[in-house]
Amino acid sequence: QGSNLVINDCFFKSNQAEFGGACYLRDESVPVFINVEFDSNIAASTGGAIVLKDDANAIFSNTYFRENISEGLGGGIYINDASPNLNYCQFSYNNSSSGGAMYVRNNSNPILENVTLGYNSAGMNGDAIYLRDGSDLIIKNSIIWGHNDPIYFRDVGSDVSLEISYSNLEFWQQGVDENDNGNLIWGQGMISNEPYFCNGPGGIFTLRENSPCLAASDSNGLIGCQSSGCGPINTGPVWRVDNEGDDFNDGSLSTPFETIARAVNSCLDGDTIRLNPGVYTEVIDFEGKNIVFESTAFENEIDNQFNQELIEETVLTVNNLGGTCLTLIGAAYDNSEIRGFVVKGGNSQAGGGILIRNSSPILNHLILEQNSSQIGGALYIESSTVEASNISIIDNGANLGGGIYITESNVSLNSLVIESNIAYWGAGLYSENSNVTISNSKFISNSAYTEGGSIYQEGGEIIGGFILAANNFGLDYGGAFSINNGSFKLNQSTIVDNESNYGSFLSASVSIIELSNSIVWDNVGEDFYISSSGISLTTIESKFNNLSSDSLSISGSGYIVNWGDGNINEEPGFCEPESGDYSLALSSVCAISSEVGSEMGSLAVGCELILSSGSNSSLPKTFKLEQNYPNPFNNYTRINYSTSEDSDTYFYIYDIRGILIYQVNIKNQNAGNYFLNWKGEDNNNNVVSSGVYIYKVVSGGGASSKQMLLLK
Repeated sequence: QGSNLVINDCFFKSNQAEFGGACYLRDESVPVFINVEFDSNIAASTGGAIVLKDDANAIFSNTYFRENISEGLGGGIYINDASPNLNYCQFSYNNSSSGGAMYVRNNSNPILENVTLGYNSAGMNGDAIYLRDGSDLIIKNSIIWGHNDPIYFRDVGSDVSLEISYSNLEFWQQGVDENDNGNLIWGQGMISNEPYFCNGPGGIFTLRENSPCLAASDSNGLIGCQSSGCGPINTGPVWRVDNEGDDFNDGSLSTPFETIARAVNSCLDGDTIRLNPGVYTEVIDFEGKNIVFESTAFENEIDNQFNQELIEETVLTVNNLGGTCLTLIGAAYDNSEIRGFVVKGGNSQAGGGILIRNSSPILNHLILEQNSSQIGGALYIESSTVEASNISIIDNGANLGGGIYITESNVSLNSLVIESNIAYWGAGLYSENSNVTISNSKFISNSAYTEGGSIYQEGGEIIGGFILAANNFGLDYGGAFSINNGSFKLNQSTIVDNESNYGSFLSASVSIIELSNSIVWDNVGEDFYISSSGISLTTIESKFNNLSSDSLSISGSGYIVNWGDGNINEEPGFCEPESGDYSLALSSVCAISSEVGSEMGSLAVGCELILSSGSNSSLPKTFKLEQNYPNPFNNYTRINYSTSEDSDTYFYIYDIRGILIYQVNIKNQNAGNYFLNWKGEDNNNNVVSSGVYIYKVVSGGGASSKQMLLLK
């Protein structure tokens, strides 16, 4: 009382009182506090750390109020008819019923400059500051952050005033609840930006190197009480998550978040969430943000090269209660990209792995395995527009669509491997009333215990190109494909070694089937089964295909066949079909028999093996080299030659300057008639330019050369 005490370098901790847990000052006292800490003090009534009353106009410098509690008013400081000055002070984690950090009343006029108020709380009003009864408060160069209700004016009694400038106030002017009982003077230099404390929630209020508070004062200097104490905070656009992370981190490479939800909360549209390797069971909600959601496989992606092992080590799955691994419902997920994960072990009614409904996400570089459901074992798509590429769908199961189920949607599938899935209908894919485009994809060893080993289609349209469907099984119908009331167009595809009781290649009913530039070979049983009848017919158009029989092998009734040009019936010349390699040998007839004179089927020339063009029962008597055909040529040309004795054979191609650009050596070739195809490339697989080339064959029986013309 009436004292001018100077308190320097002191620490008040864990004291208790009814008024002022650590200090009670009144009656014109002007104490000075320098480098003082008030920590964990408790007041039963007012002033968890200190009470200032009746002109106790204290001066505080470099003073810290931490975790003090008032069961009544003013968790840090209670001011009643006093006008203290606070400079470079901090109030953090103080608590009271009102005025979590500071309670100001009865014509008090405090001045706060370079003060930090962070994460204080009040049970009722004013988490940081409570003002009442004619008090006037000036705040300058300060930070007020981490409160739900920062500053509160009492709604009765004399008007109060708050003049604030060059400060960072959370929620901007909405951070001041005026209650129509005061005057807010909103000065210059105000901001409302995340201050980037080094660890505010952890009690560390130094600032990151990229904090906006380092140069926001009236002199372009510091606001708040503490300067930089740690490196820059991660501000995106990449936010990292690790099972061993902490949600109080900043989501950077060295300090990742623990949960996906925390990363989503930090994201803006277009940002990336990147999961470190691990197993994640969290329910995911993107909160309406367009996000790239990926594994670290793409950390150092160059020219679309990425780390496949990191994809395999990053798993989205479910907890013991089951459910779908990843659910994407609604426009909130439009344009979001999901890539680089294993999606595994889901079990639900629809979409064991991923469920998409009324949305338009992009799926890329995923592995969907060992998921199950009633509909869409790995992937369920409903009323959506979806792009999916570079996805492996392996060992999933369902009643409908063991791998994928699509209904009422527009879907693009590119570079998929759909393998070893099971279902009753559509082991690989079930499409219902949808428009689906499939390209550069493989359906391998899928098993349908009713129909459609690879694909079951009910309505809509499927357009497929460069598809390999091999070793699929449909017990009743459609070893590879079962098409009903739809349009099915297949181009540049290889359909081989599929099996069914009816339609080892395809069964159809009341549909439009178009087949071109494809190889249909060695399927077990008749290729086609048609069950249409009456006036509703199935139409089949075939052109430039290599088919197991010299005409379509069809059973059933109710169909019309348009047998177009270019269909052949010759051994395809696969490289190693026994081991599943259905690429074409260099000498395959299918290498130059498509509509444009290039390969039929889904796979290009894959081996240099030169095969005989026929029986050697009538061996040639002399060596002979024939003119290539066609000549001139664009993509491919065939060269026939005969050799009259067993020997090594050498094939050379020179450009017009005499430079050797292409060579094939065949050891121990038997006498006979042979051919090979050249596709206008050198031995490094570089496409050569238009011009005249010289080809030469040397065998034990002779040697010869001729010219040919390549036109691009």
